[in-house]
Amino acid sequence: MAGAGGNAFWMHHCCYVEFFRGGILSIDPGQTEGAKAIGMTHVQTMINVILPQALRNIMPQIGNNLIINIKDTCVLSIIGTVELFYTTKGVAGAKYLYFESFAIAMVMYFILTFTCSRILRFWESKLDGPDNYDLATTDTLAHTSGMYNYSTDKKEEE
Repeated sequence: MAGAGGNAFWMHHCCYVEFFRGGILSIDPGQTEGAKAIGMTHVQTMINVILPQALRNIMPQIGNNLIINIKDTCVLSIIGTVELFYTTKGVAGAKYLYFESFAIAMVMYFILTFTCSRILRFWESKLDGPDNYDLATTDTLAHTSGMYNYSTDKKEEE
């Protein structure tokens, strides 16, 4: 039964993999052109340039699908696969403690989803990078191209 449940679960959720393709297509084609211009192969371009940016774009969808998968495991109890909801129904029926059994299952589902959402939020914050970026302004060409200095004091203008 676990094999059938796993296959059914996988087949149900395999259509959500489309966001990987969408994440890769969301990257500007100029990134690929730039990588090819400096001599990278297609595999090097994908691994070093495209996939890190695409992963940052699709992290929210990955997190949402992980949490949806955790919550959707209770559907497997319909075909007899032993999991948390199935076990809870068995305990509640045997002991006649429905509220207590399902309250414990509710807390366990909450802990699973809350922990996963916090881990994913932490991971997303790490992928965002620092709040402020220091630009490389030590290059003399960076200072001369398009820079306009104006005085802020009125005494300097006179």
